Amino acid sequence: SKGLDYSAFQLIDISEMPYRQAVVYRDNFVAPADFAEIINRFGRMYGDCAVLIEINDIGQQVGEMLYYDFEYENLLFTDNKGSRGKVITTGMRPTTDKGIRTTKTVKNIGCSMLKLLIEQQQLIIRDHHTIHELSTFSKKGAS
Repeated sequence: SKGLDYSAFQLIDISEMPYRQAVVYRDNFVAPADFAEIINRFGRMYGDCAVLIEINDIGQQVGEMLYYDFEYENLLFTDNKGSRGKVITTGMRPTTDKGIRTTKTVKNIGCSMLKLLIEQQQLIIRDHHTIHELSTFSKKGAS
């Protein structure tokens, strides 16, 4: 990694409402193999929590490593259901991704859900960097 784009994850505690940000990780120099190992370690520390990887870029490699190398049992998969969009699944088929490919539609739904959770005070964000990023986050063109 050349320090350009960040590898990042958020660990959200959903054991009770409101949900709470429990762990924030971001590093723009971490290698994919090391990032997969870090996610594996934190996931196991938090009771083998569900992990959903964005697989647009190096995430695909990270998802593959979590599944094959670390045998992480609670990795979430997505399946493309055509006009019904993407669905989270546990079964592996040829059309199944080890994570989620972020498309315009997926991004819109995710952003709407995040906005709703925060406005309804159902998700407590405490990390100052996350708060700053969200405060400057906006629609740009079609994205």
